[in-house]
Amino acid sequence: IECGDNLGKMLPVELAKLTHPTRRLLFLKNLVERQCLQYQLRGTDRLGKGPLVVCLDKSDSMSGPKDTWSTAVALALLEVAQRDSRPFALLGFDTRIRSEHVVNPGQPLPEDALFVSCDGGTDISMVMRRALEVIRLNPSPLKKADVVLISDGESDIDLAPQFKEEAR
Repeated sequence: IECGDNLGKMLPVELAKLTHPTRRLLFLKNLVERQCLQYQLRGTDRLGKGPLVVCLDKSDSMSGPKDTWSTAVALALLEVAQRDSRPFALLGFDTRIRSEHVVNPGQPLPEDALFVSCDGGTDISMVMRRALEVIRLNPSPLKKADVVLISDGESDIDLAPQFKEEAR
């Protein structure tokens, strides 16, 4: 525990003061003076800030709200990558790769990359194989990339241990 003004690390007991009319003023005073109790975060693990390879499921089972949500997640990941000047790759897939785009920092993602219609089945093993291949073919910008799979998971997962080992 430490004193500070970071609302994201604030102890619940400090935030509870906001609900009481007289304690609210005390909270605001402590906030301005950086005297609110908050969690002290420390650790030895470095957070990964490497490239991202996003595999976006565009199968028929993803149509509707699932597709809207998954596309929004892919856009949010692109925004994070762009903000941190990280390379980004997007693979839209069903039983085949429907779209594939590698975006370097500062470059826009082509508009057609996200607006792929949902159709067909789902083959996660195929897209994982392609994601690892894209990383191997682009070693300079995509070295040590994280692969993010956005899917409803309706696919065979028998090859998952093999891909985990190959990614390692």
